[in-house]
Formats: sequence, C-alpha cells, structure tokens
Amino acid sequence: FEVKPGGKPHLSASHVGVDLAFNVSHTRGLVACAIGRGVDIGVDVESIDRAVEGRDIATRYFSPDEVRLLDACDAVERRVRFIELWTLKEAYVKAIGRGLGHSLATFGFAFDGDRGIRFAPPPGEQATQWTFALLAPSVRHRLAVATRSPRAVVRMVEEAHEEAHEEADHGLQPLRRSDWRGRRGVPRP
Repeated sequence: FEVKPGGKPHLSASHVGVDLAFNVSHTRGLVACAIGRGVDIGVDVESIDRAVEGRDIATRYFSPDEVRLLDACDAVERRVRFIELWTLKEAYVKAIGRGLGHSLATFGFAFDGDRGIRFAPPPGEQATQWTFALLAPSVRHRLAVATRSPRAVVRMVEEAHEEAHEEADHGLQPLRRSDWRGRRGVPRP
C-alpha cells in the first residue's frame, strides 16, 4: 500500500494492471468497505442514534441549502437527515482523497423525491461525473458511497455477526441514489 498526498491509502505501483480503488469506514456496530475498478470511491457509515447536535454543526460547515433542508424537518427527522447528509459529504471528500480538510460548505446534497439524491458540486467538478448511494444496512445505521463514475452500480455484500443479523435488512436496497431517473445503461433497482 501507498498513501496519496491527501492521506488516502491505495494499492502500490507494484500492482501493475490492477486498477482497484478502495475505502473503509467504521462506526459503533458496523464496518464498511467500498471497492471499485477504475473509479475514485469513498464510503462513510454512521450511527443515526449518535449523540450529536447536528443543527449547530450544519450551520458552521454545511451549505446554506442543506441547512434549510434540515430546518424544514421536525427534531427526530432532522437528526436522521443530518447523519444522511454527513455520510454523503464524508463519502465524497474521501473519494476525492481530501477528507475533512476539504470545505464541506463548497458542495451540497438535496433529496429528490422519495428516493433521489441531487449533488451540487464544488467549482471545477461536474455532478454528472458522480454517482451516490445512501443505504440503511441496519435500522441504526446509514451508509453512503460516492464514486466518480456516472455509470457506477452499488452492490452490497453483507457479512454480519449473529447479533447483527437480527437488525440487518436482508435484501437491502439503497434508500436513495443519484441515478434513480434511469440513466441509459444503469439498471434500476
């Protein structure tokens, strides 16, 4: 393994011809690993019952549109929406290899209908070059995947301990995706 300038690990040059990218995230009760071929990829997972004052963090670090989205929610929904936005934002900055050193206010996400995600990219990026998925691997967690690839397909492979099987939603489908409108060549779930 080697480390890119922003601190993101990647396979070393000795793996010639292997164009695999990966990213890892963990939180209490869950570990996630995203793997892609020929793409930039990031993953984040968080617990939705995490004790955090999301509104205060959003006001300081999120885009104004995201703050308005949170303000339109009741208290319970606001906590879940904050975690969903946070995981999407962190997955993106991990995919670009910048981590939380990248300003979170320069880009944003919005929820499009019941199942869509809209991405407002930072200057120099094109929304059409990215695919995002937001999943609920358990009733207590949200997981976001970001890939710099307009045709990415997110598949989930689950491996859980016995106690986690009780909470797992087998047959898991994304809660939201940035490509729900059925881009050509991208299968609809």
